[in-house]
Amino acid sequence: MIVRDPDDRWTSPEAMAYRYGEERRAQQATAPSLYSFREPPLTEADAAALMPLANARAVLDAGCGTGNYLPHLRAAMPEGARLVGFDFSPIMLREASRHAVAAPVRGDVQRLPFAAAAFDVVLSAHMLYHVPDIRAAVREFRRVLRPGGTLVLVIGSERDQASLDDLFVAAGGAFPLARYSERFTAGNAPTYLDGIFTEVESVAVTPELVIRDAAVLLAHFEGERHWAEPALAPGVTWGAFRASLGRLAAEEIAARGAVRIPEEIVLLRCR
Repeated sequence: MIVRDPDDRWTSPEAMAYRYGEERRAQQATAPSLYSFREPPLTEADAAALMPLANARAVLDAGCGTGNYLPHLRAAMPEGARLVGFDFSPIMLREASRHAVAAPVRGDVQRLPFAAAAFDVVLSAHMLYHVPDIRAAVREFRRVLRPGGTLVLVIGSERDQASLDDLFVAAGGAFPLARYSERFTAGNAPTYLDGIFTEVESVAVTPELVIRDAAVLLAHFEGERHWAEPALAPGVTWGAFRASLGRLAAEEIAARGAVRIPEEIVLLRCR
């Protein structure tokens, strides 16, 4: 089933400009990422090891963000192979360019500025749920892949971080924030791939985010405030939500030693 963005908070240019803009990047720089508390650790290098890169002549990281995958892709590729980091956000590309291992290109994955059959591998990691027309992007990925090439998708399942949404709702949220990212998950990916890619292999991993300090969760939701605050139940203020979240997290940590958030991350190899 195709899932729409109910109020454009996940796909509009304005939402993307905020989510990947200067103000939010500055805020994130002062707060620890939830993903630094993942157990066991899971890195971009682990994902790159599952990609067919050893003989790739050209690789596109579509939606490269700050470029965390780029050094690991480069390390697994043959010497002299072409690596392109592609993103909608100039802020993201500026950060990605610091890795100095890929050509940075700005644009829209719904209309890729590359010739047909230009790449052996296209990577799209945790990005397609932001794209207004996901099928259009998937068709573009198919177009720029060479015959026999592979699209690699890294996405969460519908169960990924479900307990984080449970905590949000318990603290005053009107609905789970997965309402936004569920536009594209491992569960509904076949809807978007159907008729474009005929072979799909799946590899899943299930680490946990183990949070032992309530302040980490408060900082995380502060970074998500742009779309989390409008998702609060009627009459619940942001201050009341923060107070409730801090109390619930502290109680969980006191009782069990940590807030544990199970993840389910899936890598799909599509041909």
